[in-house]
Amino acid sequence: MALQTSGQSYKTGAPGLPFPQDQQNVQLFSEFNGRYYNLGYNGLIFAATNSAAQAVSLTGTTTYTGLVVYNPTGSGKNLALLEAIYTPTILATGVYAMMLFSQPVALAPPALTVTNAAGPFSTNLNSGANSVAKVGSSCTLAANPVFLRPLYGFGWITAVAQNALGLKDEIAGGIIVPPGSAVGFVALTTTITGLGYLSWAELPI
Repeated sequence: MALQTSGQSYKTGAPGLPFPQDQQNVQLFSEFNGRYYNLGYNGLIFAATNSAAQAVSLTGTTTYTGLVVYNPTGSGKNLALLEAIYTPTILATGVYAMMLFSQPVALAPPALTVTNAAGPFSTNLNSGANSVAKVGSSCTLAANPVFLRPLYGFGWITAVAQNALGLKDEIAGGIIVPPGSAVGFVALTTTITGLGYLSWAELPI
């Protein structure tokens, strides 16, 4: 494979390979593969999803249902969140918002039930890599969920005048879940039922 720059061709890995620059003398970079391809190819990306429609509990309660991912104490890895996807499967009964929440470090680990959850699984379907994370569709949290960021809001009009659209939030590693912490979806104002998906890269601390 060769790289073309300034009218000259160079083999990749060749010593003295120049870096192309823009008009401000800033080095230019281009991703040859998809954004997360190399992480995925090396078996470092994992994901979890609801395996059936699951009610998402409201904030302000430690009896949780939805989709939760837990990074066990002593795992030796940070979970760098990459994507959060949520798709409702029922008509709402009022205005609601979907949030990402966390349970901070140093609290008791959640007792996970996996009834309507699948994963964690490697996104490289041929890697055979194993995740350090634990996944559940329900659990008992040690404290009320702490908001991380809003995912989306839904403007309810009537029970029949709705468009139940899913949404993808590309977090791109901007939230790091250290050992002993958990993350998941939580509803605000009105309960909702649907399918959640979370993906993350597992990286050494």
